Amino acid sequence: MKSTKRKLNNNTRRELATSFARLCGIVIAAFTTFLFGILFLSSALQTTEVRMVSADEAYDTVVNKLSEGVETVIYHSDNILMNIIVLALFALIVFKFLPIISKLSLKSELILIGILTLVVGTVWVICSSVSPTEDSYIVTNASVLAANDDFSFLGDEYFNRYPYQLGYVLFNEAIVRMAHLFTDTDQLIYLEVVNVIFLAILYLVVILINHYIFEDERVRHVTVFLLIFCFQPIISASFLYGIIPGFTFSALAILMQILYIKEKSKRIFPVLSVLFLGMAIMLKSNNYIVLIAMLIIGIVNMFMRKHYVKDLIFMALLVAVSMSVQPIVKHVYESRSGVDIKDGIPYISWIAMGFSEAENAPGWYNPYRTVVLDDEVNHDRKMMAEKSKDYLSERIDEFNSDPYYRNDFFYKKFVSQWNETSYQSIWNNQVRLQYGPKIGIADLICGEGEKHMLRFMDNYAMLVFLGAFVASIACLKKRDFMYYVMPLVVLGGMLYHLLSEAKSQYALPYFIFMCGFAAYGMCILYDRFVDSLDSKGKIRQFFT
Repeated sequence: MKSTKRKLNNNTRRELATSFARLCGIVIAAFTTFLFGILFLSSALQTTEVRMVSADEAYDTVVNKLSEGVETVIYHSDNILMNIIVLALFALIVFKFLPIISKLSLKSELILIGILTLVVGTVWVICSSVSPTEDSYIVTNASVLAANDDFSFLGDEYFNRYPYQLGYVLFNEAIVRMAHLFTDTDQLIYLEVVNVIFLAILYLVVILINHYIFEDERVRHVTVFLLIFCFQPIISASFLYGIIPGFTFSALAILMQILYIKEKSKRIFPVLSVLFLGMAIMLKSNNYIVLIAMLIIGIVNMFMRKHYVKDLIFMALLVAVSMSVQPIVKHVYESRSGVDIKDGIPYISWIAMGFSEAENAPGWYNPYRTVVLDDEVNHDRKMMAEKSKDYLSERIDEFNSDPYYRNDFFYKKFVSQWNETSYQSIWNNQVRLQYGPKIGIADLICGEGEKHMLRFMDNYAMLVFLGAFVASIACLKKRDFMYYVMPLVVLGGMLYHLLSEAKSQYALPYFIFMCGFAAYGMCILYDRFVDSLDSKGKIRQFFT
């Protein structure tokens, strides 16, 4: 009798855990289906571009406003018919090459994508010869100074406003110290090569995540195919700002969590997951988004696995390390320099910026909500937070009183980031200082070939958006919560930057995850296309 009751209780718990996981999955898939759908439709109708606009090009009409500036967002209307034709052509290419790619083993695919990314990326950063500029210069120059035990940079207001940048300073400082053992060059091309190495690792991790999540190996094969043509991150490798290495550590943390959940090892993977996420947040505070995603994944799977103690300890360590790593780095530099570093601009001010108009696009960088306000209140962080809350309250009232303006504001903010399909990769190589003239492929893409590359990126991204949209719809029916790992992280990035500061280059790492998720959607499209039209076997024969 007791045994029967125990079985009934276990069955009930299992059903509740399954229902909870299913509900969480449906919520995630519903949000991503909505946002990915908007993104796919907007990419078919228009393209967003970031470029330099001179005074004679600027205009202001009832229909559109084009402001003079270095970083200007432009919305272009597209040829819809041409977009559909090109999209169909791109999809056919994927379908045609799918059987060929499927012949490669996992090891062969990892070697292929790793070597290809390292070679192409290294050639790019050498040919581009980009030198750090503005914020990128401030953080990398601080690393060079710190490597020489010079902490004068801490006397500047920059690191008092943005102390979270010290994590990337420390990361680069370690690399600079090692580089000084072999060379005394002032050029930081080797840091850009480090970006390339981390990008190659990120691509490998995305492939491995799909390998362990999806039962269909074709998803992994299509992931490899899509990443081969994902040029935006490679071109962005010359931009030193911690985005690529930071997200690579995040992806590694997620991979380790997946292996832990699937019980590939009992000890090492959760430890590595915690350490990798700590490194990710040290490099880029935006990776708190990944922490939240990992906690959601952990909580849902904890009820499914019923390893409550181990999973709670794992998640507690994730939170403890993630929340302490940046204060520890700040303390390290304070101890080494003897300088007290302030806590930085309050986060509510970044939300206020995200809700404000800007010269280039809604919610993009607006110094009046951060730097200027900080000066006005004489660096009083408490007063700054209060003023930001008041401003935010005013903006919310404006949005509530004018829903048409609110919808237009957030739509333009959304597409200015995610539908700017170069993600400022080419732009960053054009506007920054140079160690020398651009040569070879960099000279071509940043010059005469720019329009052709932008067009390719736009069509490629449209294919990715379609695949991600289809995959999200399919996930509405999936019971395995692990299918939602990548879209959950992308959803976090979308919602975060919909509220906080907008910038299309910040969307780049999430786009890489979107490519991985889109591979699943492409496999679904392949099956639907072949099965629906293959009445006599001719179409299937063409694709095999």
